[in-house]
Amino acid sequence: MSEEALVAALKTARVAVIGDVMVDHYVYGAVQRISPEAPVPVLHVASERHVLGGAANVAANIAALGGAVRLVGVVGADPAADQLRRMVAGLGRVQPDFVVSATHETIVKTRYLGDRQQIVRVDRETRAAHDTDAIAALAAAVERAVADCDVIVLSDYGKGALGDAVLQAAFKGATAHAKPVIVDPKRLRLADYRGATVITPNRRELE
Repeated sequence: MSEEALVAALKTARVAVIGDVMVDHYVYGAVQRISPEAPVPVLHVASERHVLGGAANVAANIAALGGAVRLVGVVGADPAADQLRRMVAGLGRVQPDFVVSATHETIVKTRYLGDRQQIVRVDRETRAAHDTDAIAALAAAVERAVADCDVIVLSDYGKGALGDAVLQAAFKGATAHAKPVIVDPKRLRLADYRGATVITPNRRELE
C-alpha cells in the first residue's frame, strides 16, 4: 500500500494512543542585556503559546490526518490538566481517557526563546513512580481503548505512564483482539516491547 493510501485509510481508522501526555509551553521575547544579578540574559516577554505535547501531540497529528483517537494518559489535579483537556477538546476527533493522579502533577515543558534562540527549558513533572491505584486505573483505561480501536500506538517518553503493568495490559489486549501495535520507544531494552508490530526508535535510541 502506498503512503498516500495509508494516509487516506486513516480517515476511517480508530486509533488508541497510550502514553505520556504533556503540555508544551513556549515563551517568546527579545534579549537586549545581561542581568546585573547573574551572568544570564534578561528576556523581555512578547508572547507565549501552549500546545499539546508528548502522546497528546501524537493524537493531535493523527486527528489532523482524519483519524479518530482515544487518548490514554495520566494528568494531575491541576490547572495544567484543565488546559490539556481544553486543547484536546478543540481537536474534535480525540476522546481523552485521562487518569487523574493524586500524587503527580501534569507534565509541562516550558521553553524560553529570545530572538528565536532557546535560552532554557523548564520541566514541571513528578519523578516518582505512580501508585498502585493510578496503575490499576491506567490498565483499565488501556483495556477500554484497545477493545475500541483498530490499531494501538504506544508513545513512550519515559515519564511513567507506560510502566511494566500498563505495557503488559496493552500487549495482552492487543493479542486478545488481534490489534497491531506501533511503539515509539524510550526504554533502552527494546525487548520490553516484545509483541509490537512496529517499533520506531530514532538513531540514538537504536544505538
